[in-house]
Amino acid sequence: MKKIRTNPMMAGIMLFIICCFIIGTATIQAQTITGVQKGSSVILNGSGFASNENISMQVVYLDNTRFMNALPWVVTTDEKGAFVTTQNIAAHSNEPIDNLKITAHARTSGAWVQYFLDGVTPTLIGSKMVAQTNNAVKNNPAPPPLPSENLIDCTGFPDPGNTLVTTNPTCANTEFTLSLQNSGGTGVGYQWQANTGAGFADIPGATDEIYTTSQSVGTDYQCVVTCTNSSLSTTSTSLLVSVANPSGCALTVTPGGTATQIAEKLLGPGVTVYNAVINCTSNAYGTFTGGLTSLGLSDGIVLTSGSAVDLIGPNNSAYQSTDNIMPGDPDLEVLTTSTTFDACTISFDFVAACDNIAFNYIFGSEEYPEFVNSQFNDVFAFFISGPGISGVQNIALVPGANIPIEINNVNDGYTIDCPDVLPGPCTNCEYYVNNCTGNTVQYDGYTTLLAATSAVTPGQTYHLKIGISDAGDPVYDSGVMLQSSSLSCVSTAVVESDAFRGCQDGQVRFCRTGATTEPATIHYTIGGSAVNGVDYNLIADSIVIPAGQQCATLYIVPALINTGVTKLLY
Repeated sequence: MKKIRTNPMMAGIMLFIICCFIIGTATIQAQTITGVQKGSSVILNGSGFASNENISMQVVYLDNTRFMNALPWVVTTDEKGAFVTTQNIAAHSNEPIDNLKITAHARTSGAWVQYFLDGVTPTLIGSKMVAQTNNAVKNNPAPPPLPSENLIDCTGFPDPGNTLVTTNPTCANTEFTLSLQNSGGTGVGYQWQANTGAGFADIPGATDEIYTTSQSVGTDYQCVVTCTNSSLSTTSTSLLVSVANPSGCALTVTPGGTATQIAEKLLGPGVTVYNAVINCTSNAYGTFTGGLTSLGLSDGIVLTSGSAVDLIGPNNSAYQSTDNIMPGDPDLEVLTTSTTFDACTISFDFVAACDNIAFNYIFGSEEYPEFVNSQFNDVFAFFISGPGISGVQNIALVPGANIPIEINNVNDGYTIDCPDVLPGPCTNCEYYVNNCTGNTVQYDGYTTLLAATSAVTPGQTYHLKIGISDAGDPVYDSGVMLQSSSLSCVSTAVVESDAFRGCQDGQVRFCRTGATTEPATIHYTIGGSAVNGVDYNLIADSIVIPAGQQCATLYIVPALINTGVTKLLY
């Protein structure tokens, strides 16, 4: 029976929460705001304003500059001129909340008040916190409304102004919020639209003045604003929200997806796929982006014998594990001496326009290093069959050896815990990375970036099955990460994605054949109308494929200057 290990290194996060309970009352000329704070939540009660009056609220610093972590909002008083509103103020960990205040601008009466979050700043009357109106006699004038605070005049054509966004560029699959320069008020309708290249179309359900979303590709956004009193509409300025370079983004994993979506995520130049079938629980597979660039993968798919999101680092668990209570796979069981569990497989047919195909992958596992050379030999494979191939062949092999990639075949020895330095002996350890104290992924160990290759006949149909499973027991998970667009025809260089200024970086994959024991330098010639170091970040005239790898990727990062001219690089 496998025993749960203990890890002598304790990693923890100490979160200090200062829970304040502050009641402040302020009155000048009938307008009054009282506030209650608990932690980062602030509940404000206003009274003395005009009935059914729009009150524009915003969180600002003491110097009246905008606090970007809280969007401006609008509340409407009731018939008695009162309102209640709640705001969550997510300050940075090193930022005291008492550096902030909330301003409230009454749009009909013209009065304005400020609520100071430290409860005492500043003092105009006695020692209590006061609310200040725009006709107060002291020399603390009201700050002018910020652009996003201007309410729409809904008696004719509305004027939404510019489209605003909290982050641009944004990391793929990471939430951001869109808003308008002018918004709020009564009798105003909103419809957000998006354009990924086929023209603007309504976003279902996006009918509020702010819209929170995420994206995987660069997208243009705009909002159609309608005045219900006049039935007249105006569209805000369009805004391109770009996708940031994955190298600067945290690893994100999106579980699930259809078989076709997963198969086509792998699809690269010269290959077509069809008849895709997935046999996994929905949590066991998915897509990922960001975080793994240092490993050689910018984005792709992940198949696991547990939970896909458990891929995300840091490695802060001694035994990350999810038992999906799923059976194993008979094809994978042939490769190990143990019974398999929690198998996850995807299979599809493909046709290539060349005579050799390849794709890139990394295998990782929580079984490392405590269960090396045991019966818990988690395994995965890439099974290919078709014309010219004898039966079914596994092409997930240790480079230069006709043995499958698995725990017992690629490692740097066994230990009872997970130290920084492993004791050996080395078993193909040139392809192994010790991740015992790593920050990128959760697995205790993983392989270097490897390539699976196979000779094929152009135009003929082949079948590929990619699978992974636990072995010996259904716990301590393993996973295989496959690079997007890497299932492609093998050549010296393959353009995997074009470069678009403000949208995406270009990627060119260079591959070699034969032994991988030594690094290989590939020299290339740069041509075209795009100027190296001007239209895109400076690149060298060569790339090094590291030892143990068959491929390496060159990234073309366009400069942000907008010349309005399409230029070529070849």
